Amino acid sequence: MNKDAQKRKEQKQKTFYYLVLSIVLLFAIQGMIQIAEFTGFATHAAEAGTITELDLQYRPDATLWAGAYGLSVRYPGVTTVWTSELDGGEMDENNLLFDCIPFSGVHEIYVSTVHPSLILYDTLVAATTADVDAFLGVDATNFQSGTRTFLDTIWVEVGTTNITNIPGAHTYVYNKNREATSFPMGVLKDSSDNLVFVAKLSQNFTWGFNNQLYNFQLIVPIPEGTTQTYYYSVDPSNDCPSGSGDLPSSGTITGIVIDESGTPINGTIVEVSGYVGVSDEIGNYSFDTLIGNHSIWAVKTGYEVYHSNVTIYANQTTIHNIILVQRHDQDEEEEQAHTEDFTQLQINPNLYDQVLTGKYNTRPLPEEPKKIEGTDYVISLSEISRKLRRGNYLQEEIFLISYKKATAVANFELTGDIIDMMQLDREQIFVNPNSKESVTITMFGRGDPGIYNGTLEITGDLNATIPVLLEIIDQEKLPVEALLLDIDVTKRNIKVGDLFQFETHLRNLLSDESYPVQLYFTIQTPDRNRTIWTHQANIFITTGVTLLKEIELPKDVTQGDYVLTVTASYLGLSSATSTVFHISIPFWQYRILGKIPVWWILIFIGFLLASGVAYIFIRKNLEGKKKFHLKVEYNELPKPGPRSIFVGKIAETDHKCYFDMEKFKVHTIVAGSTGGGKSFSAQGIIEEMLLKNVAILCFDPTAQWTGMLRKMSSKFILELYADFGMKKTEARAFNGNVKQVMDKRELIDIKKYMKPGEIQVFACHRLDPKDMDTFVANVIREVFHANFDESTKLRLMLVFDEVHRLLPKFGGSGDGFLQIERACREFRKWGIGVMLISQVLADFMGQIKANINTEIQMRTRDEGDLERIRVKYGEEVLRSLVKATVGAGMVENPAYNRGKPFFVQFRPLLHSVERMGDEEIEQYTKFNFDADNLFFSLEQLEKEGIDVFDLKLELKLAQDKIKTGNFNMVKIYLEGLIPRIDKHWEKLGKKPKKYEIKRISDEALAEALNKAKESRDAYLKEKGQKAPAGGGEGGADDSKPKSPEDLFKTDVPPDKILNLSNGMVVINCNSLYDELLAIKKDDFEKDVNWDKNKVADWVRDSVGDTDLADHLATILDKKAMTDLLKLRKEGQKLPAITPKPPKPESEEGEGGEKKEGEPAKGEDAKLAEGGEAKPAEGKDKPAEEVPAGDAKPAEDAKPAEDAKSAEGGDAKPAEVAKPEAASAEEAKPEEKPTEEKPAEGADETKKPE
Repeated sequence: MNKDAQKRKEQKQKTFYYLVLSIVLLFAIQGMIQIAEFTGFATHAAEAGTITELDLQYRPDATLWAGAYGLSVRYPGVTTVWTSELDGGEMDENNLLFDCIPFSGVHEIYVSTVHPSLILYDTLVAATTADVDAFLGVDATNFQSGTRTFLDTIWVEVGTTNITNIPGAHTYVYNKNREATSFPMGVLKDSSDNLVFVAKLSQNFTWGFNNQLYNFQLIVPIPEGTTQTYYYSVDPSNDCPSGSGDLPSSGTITGIVIDESGTPINGTIVEVSGYVGVSDEIGNYSFDTLIGNHSIWAVKTGYEVYHSNVTIYANQTTIHNIILVQRHDQDEEEEQAHTEDFTQLQINPNLYDQVLTGKYNTRPLPEEPKKIEGTDYVISLSEISRKLRRGNYLQEEIFLISYKKATAVANFELTGDIIDMMQLDREQIFVNPNSKESVTITMFGRGDPGIYNGTLEITGDLNATIPVLLEIIDQEKLPVEALLLDIDVTKRNIKVGDLFQFETHLRNLLSDESYPVQLYFTIQTPDRNRTIWTHQANIFITTGVTLLKEIELPKDVTQGDYVLTVTASYLGLSSATSTVFHISIPFWQYRILGKIPVWWILIFIGFLLASGVAYIFIRKNLEGKKKFHLKVEYNELPKPGPRSIFVGKIAETDHKCYFDMEKFKVHTIVAGSTGGGKSFSAQGIIEEMLLKNVAILCFDPTAQWTGMLRKMSSKFILELYADFGMKKTEARAFNGNVKQVMDKRELIDIKKYMKPGEIQVFACHRLDPKDMDTFVANVIREVFHANFDESTKLRLMLVFDEVHRLLPKFGGSGDGFLQIERACREFRKWGIGVMLISQVLADFMGQIKANINTEIQMRTRDEGDLERIRVKYGEEVLRSLVKATVGAGMVENPAYNRGKPFFVQFRPLLHSVERMGDEEIEQYTKFNFDADNLFFSLEQLEKEGIDVFDLKLELKLAQDKIKTGNFNMVKIYLEGLIPRIDKHWEKLGKKPKKYEIKRISDEALAEALNKAKESRDAYLKEKGQKAPAGGGEGGADDSKPKSPEDLFKTDVPPDKILNLSNGMVVINCNSLYDELLAIKKDDFEKDVNWDKNKVADWVRDSVGDTDLADHLATILDKKAMTDLLKLRKEGQKLPAITPKPPKPESEEGEGGEKKEGEPAKGEDAKLAEGGEAKPAEGKDKPAEEVPAGDAKPAEDAKPAEDAKSAEGGDAKPAEVAKPEAASAEEAKPEEKPTEEKPAEGADETKKPE
């Protein structure tokens, strides 16, 4: 029992499983069928070994729309109302004649289901796509809705009303060159809600999609399952006044329009030069048109477009008869947009009235039968029956059309008596689906007269038997000929690619009868086995006709003899004639080894030559535009990395340039003229080092580096960021501090100021060159006293700007230079780098040059530097450097680019390029001194056992605010700190010691200098060299007189160097010329004005060029002065001296002027006491005594404690560091203020308030 139940259960489960499986299988089959029907199914067959490109498109039938197209032209007097009955998906051709369509301008045709008389044209407005959808009875989401059809807008002018924003659409026609003609159309409605579709007429006739001429094309909606009658009309307000068609100079054209059988054709539109005529019931047409050579067109529905040429003569009638060929839809695709280029000439114009000129249209092939249901191929001929004169031959063409889904193969074979009388040009063809192929049969009049029978067997995928009957007729039994046929070839030797021209002459021998002639042209090989060209044409002959034919031979034709054959079929008879011509191949089409065409090789050689010439030309052109022509090996340059810094780009490239930071331990020189960008490039390098956490100490005699503490704000420079891959948000200020140096003996605690990632700017612009020399020597001495441990990484960078001022020729003593030599030799082991920035590089030879690893030479005008570069690197490098733009410089490092120099365009700066003002620098100095004084006081309290942690922390915050320049916050912090610190001292009952700036003694400096000299001598002894005898630059050799050109280049002694108001120093006239070019107008006017001329005095007294000085003394204009100096520099003759301009009245005071160099009352006494003189009321100090960068007012100055200073001890200032006093004798003005030189230690930068 249990077993039976178990079996039944299993049986039920199996039945259920089978049922489910069957249902799933049924749904799967149904789904596949649905998918196949939805996606479509298509096949394509091709020959083996071929590549076929398939373009699959899905085009659903537009069953809710119908198309209308044709010609719409003016024909006065026509009153017919034209209509079309249209079904969905139908296309209707209509050539429309209207009484009035103005000759000029853009006009429209209107189509509506309402009779034109019922349309209210004056109320027409733009309809909506919803109106079209309502007419169709569909919603906007339907694929064929008006909403998805009219996606554009157009405008039209109805009467005098301009209607805009009309829902529009465009239909297009493409010619054989894929150039499109657009037919715009839109939808309107009147006040009765009648839809009116409007289409703009093309101003020129256009070849349409079926090789017919149109000037309008549109689509109209057809509700599903209906037939709609549409009425055509034009704007009733069109104005065509009487006489508008009259022509100032015209002729008349007339003729008859017939078909191939000679039957007249009514209603044919004939157009010549924009003027139209229409043939009547017997085919006649006549109208006036412009004189000249024109194209003539004839258009009739159901016939091929007729096109020819015609010449119209003034006040004469030209007869032009037209034969229209019936159109066959099967040929539309093959013959699309194609007209033939025959020209038919009159044989005897005096005897015959037929004047036919122009292009003939292609004769349609014999009508091919429609596809019969169940038949998948069609053969054009069912039998061949021909009469042939003995000794003559004929040709026939047979077409095979295949509707198979795959490529069909057809084999041809002749049987029976006709084998020796007939020849096929091909015995096998391949017919692609829905296409046709042809075979040409040549029939020869061989053998005895009689009737010969046979068959043409077609086997393969297409099978048929075509019976053939050929009757050979003897010459004597041939009826009288009705047509004479002859061929003339223009040239018998034709080259491939040339146009082949020939004439076909036909003469009708039946003078009382006209008849159509079918012509068949072939070009074949002599053995008739290969046909390279075929053509068919239909003509209607009355008397005689000459056809001029010009064809382009196929590109792949081979060299040899060919036969041109023309076969004419007429009145049931056939005639043929032929001629032989030769086709030759130009030598460039010969093939090497039977494969490679010569023209390929010629093109390749030409391409190589053209490429070579173009390369040379382009490279020469580019090189000519380049400023830098040095080869750069990018793989020999530093790569990005943790110890690499980005400095810019390789000049005239987009390749980023990096420097290895560790190479800066072997020190760097940056040289260039004023304005050449040396400080710009050096500051960019220092910025990158700060970003890499390197400490920077900068000793700046111009205070230009103080801008490092401010963010870049220049829009011009910010715009350059993008060129270097930088963002404007990268602009920033750098952390650091500014300290103004007033005393050359001030000790700098290197470790105190050495803070990673911060820059300490020591503004030395108040020191003269000799004091700067002492200060630099002092700084380097302190580095040696700092007892640094050795470091493999760069941790501190010392920057010395305007270091050339340390040279004796620029007023330096040479002591600082000697210390720099020692620094360059020994600092690298401590991880300390030295960067020297100078206007000249040639003077840094010897020990400094030997210990410099990186040289950066910016644009320079120094002849010594230019000559050194020319000798060392050559003329090419010299030219590149001379042409270098601001910010571009030559870089040389033995580790870069295999030691060869290369040019770098340095990146824009992140910080401000503007220096701080003197007042702001003094604030930094004051608050830094106050902070140091408070810190010194806190250290003393700490020794007294007072907890000052919070006070130190608050002081630290105040010092941070000093760095950012937020002096208001600094004052707030200090005002809170000072009372609290003073309170602690009051509790202790003591007073703190004042903070004192430490100074070095002369003995300590001398000792450091001796050590530097000993180090130098030891180094030279080790290198086997001798120390220079003088140790400095000598003056000029005055042993023999010098020419003005020599004086221009000769350096003056150190004590006669010219100090300009902008802080620049001048050592010869050549450098004077350079500095005057760069000096600002305000600074120039401080040195050269009506009261004084420092330049002329210096040239006379220090240079010794009296003639030049006399010329300069009368010049107060900067440009005029530089132009005069340029003449002297180039060795040209100086012009006559011009009078000095009169003194402006505004410069004369009421109380007279104080004489130059004359101190005010009591001034000598003040100077004798070491202080600064305060001028009398209303008196000013002469301008030449006030260099750029003024110090604090004289009333704030206090005498220095020179007793300690003399002993090398420390002087104790009141609040800020004060300069040393000078003796009365040293401070007393000289007789010539322009040459006044204060004694060493005196502060010449002070001026009275």
